[in-house]
Amino acid sequence: MGGWVGLTLSELYFCTVDRLAAELISEFVKMVIWWAEKTRSDKTAMEEPIKFERLRSQHYKEWVKEWPDWNKQLAHTSAVQALNRLKAYKPPDRRPVEVELTTPAAVIHPEMIRVEGDFLRISVRRDSGLLYKYSYVKLTPLSGLGAALLRQAEAGMWDLGQAVLTYKWVLLTFASKEINSKAMALINELLKSTQCPT
Repeated sequence: MGGWVGLTLSELYFCTVDRLAAELISEFVKMVIWWAEKTRSDKTAMEEPIKFERLRSQHYKEWVKEWPDWNKQLAHTSAVQALNRLKAYKPPDRRPVEVELTTPAAVIHPEMIRVEGDFLRISVRRDSGLLYKYSYVKLTPLSGLGAALLRQAEAGMWDLGQAVLTYKWVLLTFASKEINSKAMALINELLKSTQCPT
C-alpha cells in the first residue's frame, strides 16, 4: 500500500502584524523555552531519546495552566519546536551543546489559520467564553504566483498547511490531497499568473 501522495507548495510573503500577532510571536518564544526546560529536566531524556508524545502527555495539563486562554494547538507546535532545536529525539551524546531558543518566530498549526482576502486570520486565544480573538496579518505577495495562491486558498481550492510567522514575513504552505484534473487546472492558472506579458 503506497503512502500519501499529493501536491504541496510553499510561498513567502511580506507581512504586517497586528498587536495580537506580535503578542503571539513573543509568547511562542516563551512556550518553546518552557518546553525546552521540561525536556532538559527530564531524567529519561538525559539518558535516551525522548518522543514528542511522551513529553506532551506528561506536561500538557501544566502547559494549559500556564497559557489557559491560548489556542491549544500552540502546545503542539511549540513542543515540537523545542524538541527539534534541542535534537532531543537523538541520543544525548549526539545533541548540540548550544541551542538557539529565542528566534522570534511562531509556528502556526493549520487549524488555526485561514486566508481572508489579503489577510491571514489566526485563531490566537479565547476571549471570554468560547469565542476566539483573531489576529489579522496583512499579506503582501512577492509575485503574481503568491497573489494567485491566496485567491485560490480563499476560494477553498487549497488546504493550508503549517505556517511560520515572524514580525516581517510569513511562510505559507498550500496543499492538495490529490494530483488530479482539478489540481492540474490550479497549476495551469498559477503558471499563467507568472507569465510576463508579450
